[in-house]
Amino acid sequence: MAQTSQSPEPPYIRTPGGAAILLVSALLLMLVGGFLTLVQSELMARPEPKDFAIFQTWLGTTLFQIGLAFLVAGLVIVGVRAMLQQQTEAMLARRRE
Repeated sequence: MAQTSQSPEPPYIRTPGGAAILLVSALLLMLVGGFLTLVQSELMARPEPKDFAIFQTWLGTTLFQIGLAFLVAGLVIVGVRAMLQQQTEAMLARRRE
């Protein structure tokens, strides 16, 4: 019985679970923040806006910016994982030669 020599598959680098949490929470934070900002923008256009309108507009803007930061962080993590996977495959291909 002849066995064929098959090269082992390169190891797969898994994406950290924190990246998925960051991306999902970024979506939720950006939706809530954008909604709050848009809803309160009419009240902010009045000559004397109420205190709750000012607070909710700032809250919505802050939530949106935090969501944007989470999105960037999640995309950076996914990008670094992809680069590491490419480097691992290149190093293993070089070792086989």
